[in-house]
Amino acid sequence: MGRLIKSLIIIAILVYGGFLLVKNAGPIEEINFSAKGPCEEPIKYSLGQIDHRFGISPEKFRALILEAEGLWENSAKLNLFEYDAAAAFKINLIFDERQMQTLDSEELESNLQKLEAEQDKLIKQFGSLSNAYQKKLADYNAQLAAYEKRLKKYNKEVEYWNEQGGAPEDEYADLEKERKKLKKLADDLEKQRLAVNSLATETNQVVKRENQVVLKYNADIATYKSQYGESREFEKGIFNGEEINVYQYKENDDLRLTLIHELGHALGLNHLENPQAIMYYLMGEQGMENPSLTAEDLQALKEACQL
Repeated sequence: MGRLIKSLIIIAILVYGGFLLVKNAGPIEEINFSAKGPCEEPIKYSLGQIDHRFGISPEKFRALILEAEGLWENSAKLNLFEYDAAAAFKINLIFDERQMQTLDSEELESNLQKLEAEQDKLIKQFGSLSNAYQKKLADYNAQLAAYEKRLKKYNKEVEYWNEQGGAPEDEYADLEKERKKLKKLADDLEKQRLAVNSLATETNQVVKRENQVVLKYNADIATYKSQYGESREFEKGIFNGEEINVYQYKENDDLRLTLIHELGHALGLNHLENPQAIMYYLMGEQGMENPSLTAEDLQALKEACQL
């Protein structure tokens, strides 16, 4: 009986001591089988502020976002973004002085196009007037030469008969007819001269207007280049960690490219060195109509998503 109690006491001490050892070892880390790596969970977004002055509907805006996210998703072969109307992460279109500047540049571009069209019209008009003027002038000079030759002959005959003391009646009648014909020719020539001069004035006015158009066009081109001719930084759109704000774009292709760039930032991509890369800090050399990821963009995507 005493041996049995002794054994039980030893077992109890061992068990109690083992419990103390386990308790003092610290918390045991749980194994979480649902943990996911970067880009395995899509970024949920919703549409935020869409200023009506941009002239784009929410439906069109969302469609362009889908196109923009598709460029990244097709390359990663992952669902990287997902629209959720209740998502806290929003994509906004905010109208400020940047978009106002864009609208001003579009108006200037429109004016340049009008000036080009007007110049083309004036060039054609000048060509037509110049040809008509040259033809009329040539006709006038030919008729003037014939008139002067005929007038010289008439004056010579008049001088001859005056020296003879007068012309016979029949000769006098012929000279009188010739004088009347020469008078009519002179009147016709004067009308032609006025018509030629009028055409010359009209042609010169066209030339003057064309010169004014060229001066205005060159001045507007200089203004456009100084204000809008440089590559544009992607500050037109900003990802601040909580939302994407787009402040400026010219057309839908421009907006889509901006969205692609900012969605890249949302994935964790930084700016790249290649000017043709989507993630380059300036917008200029990327393909706007058919944008594509460069090798540098793809490498940055692989690193961000650990693909």
